[in-house]
Amino acid sequence: METAMQEQEIEINLKDYLAVIRRRRWLILTFFVIVVCAVTIATFLQTPIYRATTMVLIDEASPDVLSTRDGLALGAPGYIAYREYYQTQLEIIKSRSIAQDVFSALSLDKSPEYIEAKDPIQLFLTKLKVEPSRNTCLVYVNFEDKDKEFATRIVNMIANIYAARNLVDISKNENVNLIKNEYLKLQSKYQEYTKIYKEKHPKMVRLKEEIAQMEDRMKKEQDDPLKATGLKANNVKVIDKAEVPKFPARPKKLQNILIAIIGGLIGGIGLAFLVEYLDNTIKTDDDVERYVKLPLLGHIPIIDKSFSELQKDRLVNVVPTSPVSEAYRAIRTAILFSASKDKPARDILITSTGPQEGKSLTACNLAITMAYSGNSVLLVDADMRKPRVHIVFKQDGNFGLSNFLAGQASVDDIIKKTDIENLSVVICGHIPPNPSELLSTKRMKEFIEKAKGKFSTVIFDSPPLTVVTDAAILSSIIDGTVLVINSKKTSRPAVNRSKHILESAKANVLGVVLNSLHVDSGSAYYYSHYYYAKDEKRKTKKKT
Repeated sequence: METAMQEQEIEINLKDYLAVIRRRRWLILTFFVIVVCAVTIATFLQTPIYRATTMVLIDEASPDVLSTRDGLALGAPGYIAYREYYQTQLEIIKSRSIAQDVFSALSLDKSPEYIEAKDPIQLFLTKLKVEPSRNTCLVYVNFEDKDKEFATRIVNMIANIYAARNLVDISKNENVNLIKNEYLKLQSKYQEYTKIYKEKHPKMVRLKEEIAQMEDRMKKEQDDPLKATGLKANNVKVIDKAEVPKFPARPKKLQNILIAIIGGLIGGIGLAFLVEYLDNTIKTDDDVERYVKLPLLGHIPIIDKSFSELQKDRLVNVVPTSPVSEAYRAIRTAILFSASKDKPARDILITSTGPQEGKSLTACNLAITMAYSGNSVLLVDADMRKPRVHIVFKQDGNFGLSNFLAGQASVDDIIKKTDIENLSVVICGHIPPNPSELLSTKRMKEFIEKAKGKFSTVIFDSPPLTVVTDAAILSSIIDGTVLVINSKKTSRPAVNRSKHILESAKANVLGVVLNSLHVDSGSAYYYSHYYYAKDEKRKTKKKT
């Protein structure tokens, strides 16, 4: 049982994630295209950089020409010392002194690339890379430059200068060590002679001269190591000289584009979820169920922009077979089923959380839909701030509900028939300075009772809940209230405030209508829209 619930929860979460991707697919696609195009353009505009590479062998010690001593094994006592020696050699290759020799040999300090640099040597070294080969004594010396011949020349020169320097150091050290050994032998012999001979003895004098000569020789070797011959070969050897590269090392066009594709897709999806997290609007039926927690009476798809505002308000009449008209018929049925059998909702208040969310649109089309079912319907424009019913049904706006509430007319005087069978309207009339006070009078209750006595259903179009108190006042004296929410526009906090206002007024909330819902291929309305698309367009042209 518990496992089945967990699987169902995982399935629901997966559907939620897919729904987010589907809703934000244009954001994902836009981000993806921008990233891929930007990276591709930048890649092709980049100056190609070539990398020349030479391979250098750095042995653990210079091989002894006169012996066959084995190399140093891993784990031997001197292995750690060799690793330190190896790392030292890598740093020597990258040293400023070797770079300075290259600069001097090629007069790079006069090159336009380096002449304006604050530190030309450091700029040069940024192009030099030394990469040791794992578990070997080999080192790859790389140099990068936009000129491939120049890069090849430079890296070969660096390797040769390093190998030559290393040979000089080995020769110097070996010769100095040999002379020191000879010098120590003479010193030991001198100590033995002092026990036998006096200072002025010919052997003592001759031995002192030999010691002095040895000291001079040792000093000369230290001052001028190029004269040393040595008995050991160089332990550094250039294995492969650099060849002129055929292809640039950077930019890697295919790699950059692949990374851009992957990064653009992942980044787009991540951005979509971030926007979804920051977006606190009500977007889908699931959001109504999850956040509003009021019955969903139905949703209205986005109406085609080819319709005028007046056509939209009478769309059920203009295009009866459109998906929007079908949606209003479904809402009419849901309202009938939501009403209690003991107290059916004969008068219905249509309101919204804020302006421009589709309350007047819903009120007009719902009234037409109910009139088409054969019932007598009265549509009352109780929005005394921005009335619209008189425009939709082409009525004179100077005489209406406000006149009745002010005691200037009777109910029969303000009821006007429309061009739609079974539908009558009561327009706002003169806009009063105190709408809230008028709506809270006994005259308003009297109007409701008389209207219900004359018509099967009375629908009231009222101002938004969060703007003025008119709708809250009416909701407390009307049988049922319908709250219109605009998809992707109405925020969750605004809906919660509206819900709290209705609860405080002890209103009977029949449910929620989700307006301007984006219909995608995953919903049932998609197929209806596809089926009726041609018919709707044809009738739109006729009306136009």
